[in-house]
This record gives sequence, C-alpha cells and structure tokens, in this order.
Amino acid sequence: MPLEIHIPETPDEFYRMTEIRSLAFGRDHAYIDMLFPHHWTHEGRLLTRDRLLDIKNNIASSRYVVIKDTDTNDIIAQAEWHYYPAKSGGDVMNLDFVDGESEEEKAYARKMIGDFQAGRRQAIKDTNAPLMYPKAQRRGAGSMLVKWGVDVADSVNGEVQNFIFYEHWLALL
Repeated sequence: MPLEIHIPETPDEFYRMTEIRSLAFGRDHAYIDMLFPHHWTHEGRLLTRDRLLDIKNNIASSRYVVIKDTDTNDIIAQAEWHYYPAKSGGDVMNLDFVDGESEEEKAYARKMIGDFQAGRRQAIKDTNAPLMYPKAQRRGAGSMLVKWGVDVADSVNGEVQNFIFYEHWLALL
C-alpha cells in the first residue's frame, strides 16, 4: 500500500482532514473540544473545514499537506505547517469561532486555547504519531509529513524554531 504526498484543495479533502483531527484527538481533551467546537459531529466538522479553508486562502504562512494511500485513494494523515519570516511572532489566531453561552464561557475557552497553543510544542515533541487516521498509524506517514515540511523550510532557507521537535523527527526519518 504505497503512500504519497498530496496538497489538499477541495472542501471534501479538508473535511477528511477534520475527521482525522477529531479521531486522532477523540473527546479526551477539553481544549481540543474548544479549539474545534463540536468536532465529533458532522456540523462541527463542517465548521472546522470552513475554518481551515479560510486559513489556507487568507493566511500566507499556512501550508496543508496530506498523505494518501494510493491503493484506496484515502487520506490517512494530515499536517498543517506555518512558515514565518525571521523575527516574526507568527500569526495571531482569530478566536471568533469560540463557542459559549456567555462571554464568561467564551473568555474561559479563549484562555484554554491560548494555554494549549503555548504548551503544544512539548506535546508535539513527545508524540509518536502526528495527526493521522488512528487505524493507519505506523506506516511512515508521519515521517513523510515531517520530511515534506522540513524540505519546504529548507527550500526557503528557513530556520528551525523548535529544534527539539526537529531533532526528534529527523531521528525517525
């Protein structure tokens, strides 16, 4: 079952990416439920799909890539990369999507999302499987996603900002 890199373009491909995110994280993390409201439902996945498409089309730093199983044409893994100019603080996440019945709930969700974003580098470093369909893990898709992202960074003379993450995954490549 050969795997190949593919740049997603269609709403259906971005919907599948939201399915993979949802299945990879499950319902075990309150901050994921806040970051991707109702991601376990069709409606929530449509909202996340539309948000990802908006990011793709309007935030220049963003790059999306998926891995397809060439035998089935199924997307089994996905990644979101952001490439920033030197000395840039990066994009500021638009939190308009945050759900809540009151301003207090929305403020709490924004705080949780901010805390999640601030601490996610350690979680990425510690993971053994980037965002992929859980049943398709251990086929090399994660290493393919990281290699693609690093190659893009190298092609624009990018500098690695999270060296521990870089070292961890290059050791696996």
